[in-house]
Amino acid sequence: MEKVYYGRVSTKKDEQDSSIVNQKEYFKEKGIKKGYIDRSSGTTIDKRIEFQQLLKDCGLDVRKVKSGTKYKSVVVDGNRKSKIDYIYTKSISRFARNVSECLEIARMLRNKGVYVVFEDINKSTEDESFFLTMGIMATMAESESREKSRSIKMGASMSAKAGVVRSWSAYGYSYNKEENILTAIPEEAEIIKKIFELKLEGFGGRKIANELNSLGYKTRNDKDWLPNVVNRIVKNPIYTGVTTRNRYDTNKLFGNNNHKLKPEDEWILLDNSKVEPIISKEVFDKCQEIRKKATHESSKAGVWKGRGEFAGKIVCGKCNQYYTRNKDTKIRDYGKYERIFFNCSTKKRLGKTTCDGRNISIEEIENLLNIYIGKDKYKRVCGKFLDAMIGTSDKAIKELKDSINKDNKIDIEINENKIKELKEQLGKLLDLYLADKISTDILDSRKIPLEKEIENLEKINNKLSESESEILSKIKNIESLKQQTIDFVKKIPSYIYREDFIENYLMYIVVKENGKLMPITRGDLLIIVLNKMIRGISDESMRYLEEDRFIPLEIKLKI
Repeated sequence: MEKVYYGRVSTKKDEQDSSIVNQKEYFKEKGIKKGYIDRSSGTTIDKRIEFQQLLKDCGLDVRKVKSGTKYKSVVVDGNRKSKIDYIYTKSISRFARNVSECLEIARMLRNKGVYVVFEDINKSTEDESFFLTMGIMATMAESESREKSRSIKMGASMSAKAGVVRSWSAYGYSYNKEENILTAIPEEAEIIKKIFELKLEGFGGRKIANELNSLGYKTRNDKDWLPNVVNRIVKNPIYTGVTTRNRYDTNKLFGNNNHKLKPEDEWILLDNSKVEPIISKEVFDKCQEIRKKATHESSKAGVWKGRGEFAGKIVCGKCNQYYTRNKDTKIRDYGKYERIFFNCSTKKRLGKTTCDGRNISIEEIENLLNIYIGKDKYKRVCGKFLDAMIGTSDKAIKELKDSINKDNKIDIEINENKIKELKEQLGKLLDLYLADKISTDILDSRKIPLEKEIENLEKINNKLSESESEILSKIKNIESLKQQTIDFVKKIPSYIYREDFIENYLMYIVVKENGKLMPITRGDLLIIVLNKMIRGISDESMRYLEEDRFIPLEIKLKI
């Protein structure tokens, strides 16, 4: 029976050396001599060479898979027998970057007959209850994280209304802490004006940066200007004298701690007399129009997707990658036989162990297209769904308008107390399960309704906590998208030919996990996004409509 240990230490050398010695001695006393230790503060698999070697010795491989325009590391079965039986580690945080990744890798190791022992919680993946326990803990932690996020959001909204300035480090401004005001720095303000002037002339971020550098301008840190720095300035509305909230999001439980820029329609903009304007709102708005138009055009150019009419349109519902066209030529008694089919690009490159999405024949696709091609077929399909969505959207708008200026503090408090009670029930269930007083089936049957009720109450509280500006923004987005959808359906021609439908209306054919084909047309997507927006799930909705290139992952995989 082969036992090993895994550790990860900080990047400070003195701390590293001390920690490595301590870990080696600790596990040596337990009779475990072989170990894998990474000297890195980073938690991603890419930076952990020893962890990759550990997985390799366990019969797993780390491979690079293309996700959109970038590559990400995924753990796959290497079809080898493991050399290791048990892995000992101090904690989950040392082993993986979050609970989600930990559970995923631990399950793959368990399938190879390798069990992970976590010293801090005295649990082993050899016991199936580990996964149930961690699943419940993750649910409760995620709930607390959302509640904390909601409270912070409410506080940010209130501070914004009170005129509290937070963007004290913004380039172009000097922050006066005593008076809580941002005053323009003349020299830097001139550069800000220059950036927006160049943007109005149609310059891109790289060209603006080059122009500033050629004129001898430097950043606050005396460095050359970079395109990404310029682009951030062009997108920042603070230079018009407004306070911006809700620009960034962070997920510490199921991701890293990096701040992610939210879609612009989710930003909260409030006029603030404590921020000195450097440019006019008219100039800023014009620059945004130019920027979005440039983004829209560039998204269509320079990306080669192949020559086929379905290139970039058939998507794998398992790995979220495109399908590619293939042709088999076979010799039969009656002559040559050509078979055209499409298969997942991940499956083609890395094999079935990475993705086993099924192959699709050209005949299947043609049968699917026949539903839409011809006289009034596509128009009827879209119109049927549109009629239902108009009534739903009008009802949603009325409810949103009724909620403006309504004091929801009492309702929020009642819901928070209910959530607290439900979490306590979850905790008691977990205690009963760990004490072997209830079975796994009973645990599942009781915890799932509790988790759903917690999630529902949190969604209700999030809606009750929305500020007036957020509600008005939602109403504006729903009305705008509803009108776009109505206009789109009106413009659909009575008769649609095959080539016209593929080029102008068919966006994606999703090969779902169960193997069924799900076509998504422009009309479908408008109606789907409108429905999602009404239900308050609009994270990617408006960004998608602006960029007009990638369908939101939740729509692609979960419909």
